[in-house]
Amino acid sequence: MDKEKEKILENIHQLEQLKAAGAMPVELVDASIAALQAQLTTFTALVEGDGVVAQGAGAKGVAKGGILVEGNFQGNIYLGEDPAEDEKRLAIYLRMVRQATANLPLRGVDVGVSDPTQAQQSIGLANVYVDLDTKRGFHALGEGTVDKVGSTTSSE
Repeated sequence: MDKEKEKILENIHQLEQLKAAGAMPVELVDASIAALQAQLTTFTALVEGDGVVAQGAGAKGVAKGGILVEGNFQGNIYLGEDPAEDEKRLAIYLRMVRQATANLPLRGVDVGVSDPTQAQQSIGLANVYVDLDTKRGFHALGEGTVDKVGSTTSSE
């Protein structure tokens, strides 16, 4: 048993003896015992199943399947399984990039949107970019020239 925990238990025992002897007011003894018992609970931890307990100054705990990130981290963390095939890794990476860049923040358009107390709004890229539906097709002919589909251009 930890020395601090033993000291707290001894103090509680002494207070109970003083209370029984009538040497201290009951309200004062009860309040002191309650405060010591609150301190005592910091020494008791119970974990059922997968989990972790971290106690004491500077203690850190990471549960099963979790990660510990310390310092000034900026970026994304992928928490899924590490696929064996490079194609699957690339697909996951591209999905993460697509999710991170799918919306345009409205800060540049509306200064009021930068207010952290308001819900953050964004515009999906699908609502900004539109398909160019043309009736005529064009080909790139090389060296920066473009011609209509069906016509021929000689480079003479």
